[in-house]
Amino acid sequence: MNWFASSIANYWRIALVSAETLTTLTNIFSSAVKQRSENIPAQKARDFIDLMLQLKKDNQNDVALTEPRLLAQAIQIFAAGFETVNSSLAYTIHELAINPSIQERLREEIKETIAKYNGEITYEAIQEMKYLDMCFSETLRKYPVLPFLDRRCTKDYVLPGTNVFIKEGIPVLVPMMGIHSDPKFYPDPDTYDPERFKDKSVYNTDGFNYFPFGEGPRSCIGERFGLLTIKLGFVKILSQFEVKTNQETQHPLNFEAKSFLLLTRKGVPLTFVPLKDKQL
Repeated sequence: MNWFASSIANYWRIALVSAETLTTLTNIFSSAVKQRSENIPAQKARDFIDLMLQLKKDNQNDVALTEPRLLAQAIQIFAAGFETVNSSLAYTIHELAINPSIQERLREEIKETIAKYNGEITYEAIQEMKYLDMCFSETLRKYPVLPFLDRRCTKDYVLPGTNVFIKEGIPVLVPMMGIHSDPKFYPDPDTYDPERFKDKSVYNTDGFNYFPFGEGPRSCIGERFGLLTIKLGFVKILSQFEVKTNQETQHPLNFEAKSFLLLTRKGVPLTFVPLKDKQL
């Protein structure tokens, strides 16, 4: 409703964030902004709040950057940076527990690559782990954290080959999960197969059929940082644990129908077994 009938949502005070959460975040953000405004450091912090205050000061747009609007950006950054990393990591670990051969192959790549860098987990080492990248690419295909993209039509448009007319200003939801699960693009889409992404150049050659971070000028600005964070955490986990299923493990996963994010109803229960002598 927030996308298709925002006026109704505002009238009935329907919100995506609970009142308690919103109050807590508002207090934290307002306190930080006030403290930063009253005590301007000699050297800029160059963090998110600093950038937002500078943007507000230099604002030359028609839309005023009020504190509520700045707060909305802070909430968006928090949600996008926390839930995406957490969920992508959990879904990848789940699939590797279901597919122990893939898990072992990935662990061997991690072990061999880190050995080349004298046992250190460096940026260069992570970038060199091609199978790791293939695994996360497949995770983002099968489990896109946000199953859809929300956009707004900027000009009247007729979908090619159809009579479907989209008027300027109309909100549009792009079914990312549906496209990522289309057997026309991904044979046997329910199977977790990192080999699909051995050559990424085969995708998006004729339209978009793989876009976990969106596409175009409004694509996710945190893509590279997010992937690096996830991969770093995952290397640490596989370096020390073998991940196995247990009696509570669900497969396929059962997702919460009322959530606009891709969330499971009962979490992702798994068992972590220390590798002991096998630690990297």
